[in-house]
This record gives sequence, structure tokens and C-alpha cells, in this order.
Amino acid sequence: MLRYFFVFFFFVIPFPLKAIDVGEVTSFIFPTTHAVAKEIKNTAHSARMVSVEVARLSSPQKGGNIIQTETPDELLMTPSRILLQPQSSDIVRFYYNGPNDDKERYYRIYWTEQALTDDSVSSSQKNAIATTSVRIGTILVVTPRQENFSWKFTGEKVINNGNVSFRLIAYGPCLHPKNGQPECREKHNIMPGDNRAFTRVDVKRKQSRIAIWHGNEFISVK
Repeated sequence: MLRYFFVFFFFVIPFPLKAIDVGEVTSFIFPTTHAVAKEIKNTAHSARMVSVEVARLSSPQKGGNIIQTETPDELLMTPSRILLQPQSSDIVRFYYNGPNDDKERYYRIYWTEQALTDDSVSSSQKNAIATTSVRIGTILVVTPRQENFSWKFTGEKVINNGNVSFRLIAYGPCLHPKNGQPECREKHNIMPGDNRAFTRVDVKRKQSRIAIWHGNEFISVK
């Protein structure tokens, strides 16, 4: 059965919400490393306090549940709380310290943004007054330390028959052209055991191109 990652969390696009921009909705920690850094930006003209929390998921798809981590220090982060001045940025780092097995793991990162009153923030003042609060979520995927990267292209869809998620990119003539649009693009993330048919790009046309991003490796499919 075809399964799709929950759209809210898994489209790979910039994710500005309110004043805070946390970049791509989905981040990966690949087997060659045990950490990933995410830049968080305050695009507003007032200060923001941002708190960061993490929960492990059974799946990033719709219907996935929060589950217990296998060890208390399975996923560590620093810092967990940031005061961002207007038009500034900072880095939050996530460290995987869990089992080195063949299982892929998923985490939801909660970013809670609080606006601060203008007259309460200064370099020497720590008791800023928080006002409005917004909570958003992104996804962190820890790919297996013992990975089996494997895929198949049938001519109409790409099948992930390995144990590691990868990003799929397609571009070329539109399957359903609108308003004279000559080309379309699609980006998807495919979990182990899933497959993806294309809905925007006509992949049967000679001019179309399909590729896979696996870690830092770019693989041409068509």
C-alpha cells in the first residue's frame, strides 16, 4: 500500500512561520555522522525566545505516535533555549547517541516561539516578558547506522526496497500543463518499503529527469 509522509512535516521547503524560520522541514543524520546542525532565524523586528523539545515517533506519517526512546540519551541537543535578537540567527545541534543497528528512527522537533516586549529586552536584562506563543514542528530522521540502500524504478514509480529513507527529485514536462507552464518539479521523501508515483512531472517523456539524493550522493535514475 502506498504511504506518504505527513505533508505538514515532510515537504522539503523553507518553513517560515511567524517570525521564526527553521529552514527545511525534514533533516537527516546519516550513518557517516552522529550530528546535524539547524540554523534558526528571527526575521522579525522584535526579539524572540525559542524553546526546543524532541519526541521520538513511531512514524513521521499521518497516524504516527509518540513513543519512548530506547535510552535516555538517545538524542541530545544544545542549546534547548535561545534568545534571538531581531534579524539574528543561531545554531541548534542534535546528536544521536542511540543503537548502531539497522533501524531507521524518527523524531519530532518542537520549536516554541515567544514574542518579547520591546522594552524588556537588552543585553544585560534576563527577565524579558514573553507575550504571544507559537509552536511548530519539524522532523528529524536518523538513518540506520547499518544501512541497506536499495531502490527500483519501474518506469512509472520509484520503489524504496532498502532500509533507509531518501529524497526523490523529478523535473521536466508537466503531466497536466496549466497556464502555459512548460516544466514542473516534484520533491519527495520515500521511507523504507514505500513507493512513489509522480503526479506533476510526465516521467514517460524523454525530456524528463529523475534523481535520488542519498546523503551527499546524487544518483541519476532517468
